[in-house]
Amino acid sequence: MTPAPPLAGRSGKILARFPTFMRAPTPGKVLAALATALGTDLDEAERLAMRIQQAHRLQAAQEERDLLGLAAACDLRPADFFILDSLQAKDYFAGQLPGLAAGVPPRSNQQRCQQAYDLFVGRLRGNVRRAIDVLLEGCGTIWSLLEGTAILLDADRLGRTGQPDPTARIVEHLDDGLPRGGFVHRMAIGYHVWQPTPAPGAPGSRQGWVYLVENPLNDHSTNDSPRHQRETFRVHRGGFFDGQVAVQITGTGGRTVRPMVINETDHEGFFFGDVVGDGKKLVLTTDGKVLLDGIDVTAKAAFFTGALDAMGTPRDSRMAPSDQPVAPAAAAAPDGVVDVVTPAGALDRAFPRPAVVPVPSLPPLDLRLGESTWRFSVEEGAYDLSGYDETVYAFPDDEAARMALPPSGSVQLMWKENEPFAVSVLIPADSQTLESGGLVQDLPALVRSGLERYRAAGIRLDVSYFDQAWVLGHSVLKSLDAPPGPGVSFDATVPTASSPP
Repeated sequence: MTPAPPLAGRSGKILARFPTFMRAPTPGKVLAALATALGTDLDEAERLAMRIQQAHRLQAAQEERDLLGLAAACDLRPADFFILDSLQAKDYFAGQLPGLAAGVPPRSNQQRCQQAYDLFVGRLRGNVRRAIDVLLEGCGTIWSLLEGTAILLDADRLGRTGQPDPTARIVEHLDDGLPRGGFVHRMAIGYHVWQPTPAPGAPGSRQGWVYLVENPLNDHSTNDSPRHQRETFRVHRGGFFDGQVAVQITGTGGRTVRPMVINETDHEGFFFGDVVGDGKKLVLTTDGKVLLDGIDVTAKAAFFTGALDAMGTPRDSRMAPSDQPVAPAAAAAPDGVVDVVTPAGALDRAFPRPAVVPVPSLPPLDLRLGESTWRFSVEEGAYDLSGYDETVYAFPDDEAARMALPPSGSVQLMWKENEPFAVSVLIPADSQTLESGGLVQDLPALVRSGLERYRAAGIRLDVSYFDQAWVLGHSVLKSLDAPPGPGVSFDATVPTASSPP
């Protein structure tokens, strides 16, 4: 008689204790049924105990809920891994499974789903570990914000070879060593983009960078305010550095004749030797060009520095001594500063007007850090038929009487300054395919919300898309009310980027 095959697990061990002559494992015997029932319960209890033990270890947990439960011990939430959950819901990881070797039968649906789930759990496990590492090391640093952004995007860190490397910790400081640098940083990542039919390959199907810009440049301006003849006004520049400023003058009622804007603090100014028509806009740009409603009129403009008389004119202009009374407060120039007009002779008031050789561009005006005093003036007291359209009467000396007259033009100053206690994070623009694919809505806002745990207290944080094809300069921080999407403004080309790894 052929002996019955031994039973597996604890059922077999129980039956093995009986004498052989009893043939306890024989199917149909009550003894075998009892041992099978008892052993099966013991095996299931052991299996459950093992799964409980695995669920309490990050490296051994096999279920999403177990990993999220462990993450919750460090105050991490499912929202910290929102992209992974969306990718799993869209069956993304099934498309990332490696191909089968030749001759291997295709996967069944159950195998395919299980392997895709295991890939998802593996990604989740890695991101939970990365997030905990950042929290244990400390938040509020450049590294924590860059790594936190990569975790929220489920992006791999790339090594120097351009391949995913979980041990890589490479942060490039693009403008380090520049006079006003040290603000722009980046980290190479491999990140997801959404395709209707994902191609097999690494989970990060694109490679690029995530950028962090400290104290980003922000647009600032004074109000576009009507100004009267010889009216002074104060301008405050914040940030960290002095810088250049653009000036816009809007013509008013034919009264904006040969306008002049003077920085009384730095003893320099800008002059336009013609009439700015009503509603027309004259702009001195930061690159030294002068535009009238977009048309280059630099040849009619001048820049001057040095001591100024009461009319706002450099003291070397060709005027009779009685025509240029010097006001001590306005004329006191810093030591070593000489009167310079570019182009030479452009501010001479004598009639007929002298021939002036124009220059292609003017020196830009500077705006000093802190408070500075500025003045707006137009032509006055000019009488000569050779300049009939520029013949104007003198204004009253009394300030109250001048302010009672209609304005002579509108003046606005525009500049960029570093915004303190602010950070701008830039993510690749083609990550927007995750939005168009229906995986997420408003990805920058979700990343911004997730970075809240990595942000230092008191630091304003903004997240925007960044096109890898752009040349990175100092970014201009977008308004929090601005709609999402590409469109971050840039000024200069300081941190020129190489091609993606």
